[in-house]
Amino acid sequence: MLKLRSCKTHNRRTSSHSRSFYRRSKAGACFRLRATAIVTFLGLVLLASAEAQAQVDVALSGQTRSYPQSGVAGVTLGYSQLLWGDTSDPFYGYLRPRLELNSAGSYNSANFGVELYPISFLGVRAGGESIQNDQEYSAYDCTTASCLGRFYRTYFQSDLSLALGPLFAQARYGRERWTMAEPRVIDFIEPTSGLALVPTGDSLTLLRGLIGYRFNPEWSVLAVYQTLQADQVDGVSRFAFAAVRFSSSKWSVGLGGGMFSSPLKKREATAIAYFEWAILPSLALR
Repeated sequence: MLKLRSCKTHNRRTSSHSRSFYRRSKAGACFRLRATAIVTFLGLVLLASAEAQAQVDVALSGQTRSYPQSGVAGVTLGYSQLLWGDTSDPFYGYLRPRLELNSAGSYNSANFGVELYPISFLGVRAGGESIQNDQEYSAYDCTTASCLGRFYRTYFQSDLSLALGPLFAQARYGRERWTMAEPRVIDFIEPTSGLALVPTGDSLTLLRGLIGYRFNPEWSVLAVYQTLQADQVDGVSRFAFAAVRFSSSKWSVGLGGGMFSSPLKKREATAIAYFEWAILPSLALR
């Protein structure tokens, strides 16, 4: 059964927020400062490597999930710069600023980030995203938590990808800071994780593991387990799924299913589908 916090619990937590407002604000400011410093550093590296081999990349993508129901389509524009090495083997480094625009009609976002991979299978990314939502989510109760308005996300992620013969795997760690443009009294819903975050701002920790098997250059199967946990909200969002994937030099299409659960959604099965069309491929591993 779906469980929501009682009014008594919510009020007590709100009182606690008032006593610790300065501490949270200071922590949020430090998080934004670190993210800004990382993006600035990566930008300086980009300028310093202006003479390196570079290429523009463009991709269209889309993804959908049946539970909690969601889906977006988007376009990504990037500028891949080869810093060293040769793309004929995986031991090359690259830098890639990118702009990603996503839409689901009433839900629209713009995401700017920079990727720095000293070697193609190990690197970091950092950036920020602005999200505008003008319609209540059908998958969530928007009377107990806010769904409408503008939201901001800053993030830092690190990835490690490995392959041995037909086997491949990836580990990802990330931190995200979420805020509302106009904070309200009630919490606000982050729909991807299914978490209700505090209106004064909250941070999430992302852990994601992937393992797969490649039958041939085009066909593979993979399994993913992902968790998201907020600093100031009890409960963990869990998403586990398996998928069959077809990949070519420019196309990647996946179809599968799994289980999703979060503090706002009981554990249920879900189906997923996604695609990417790399019109002009980037230097990132696919």
